[in-house]
Amino acid sequence: MIPLIWLKGILAATVTALILGTGYAGFSKIKSLGYNEATAKYSVIIEQQRVLIENKITAIENNSNVLILEGRESQQLLNEDIAQIIKKLNTKPLTIIKEGKCTPSSDFSTSINDINKRVNAKIKGETK
Repeated sequence: MIPLIWLKGILAATVTALILGTGYAGFSKIKSLGYNEATAKYSVIIEQQRVLIENKITAIENNSNVLILEGRESQQLLNEDIAQIIKKLNTKPLTIIKEGKCTPSSDFSTSINDINKRVNAKIKGETK
């Protein structure tokens, strides 16, 4: 027969193991519930942030496309303006060479003033 002290020890170890096992199982269950709640809560928040970021990226892409198109249009207008200025400059002599000296023509100041007026008008946003 097993001594009584051994039985009490086995019984105490069994009860202790049962209490610890139940405590651990309860702790794990509570931890899982908290984890699942936090996962659900933050999954929704992360999805909202993802949608917000995607919307901002789309807006930035659209704005950059608009800027690219406006840049191309501005460059084209600038090229046309420069071509017109060059054409006007080529039709008006800026200098006259007389007796080996280079002197400004009578159209020189008029040409420079016309160019300055046109540039100033473009800077101020006026169009002709």
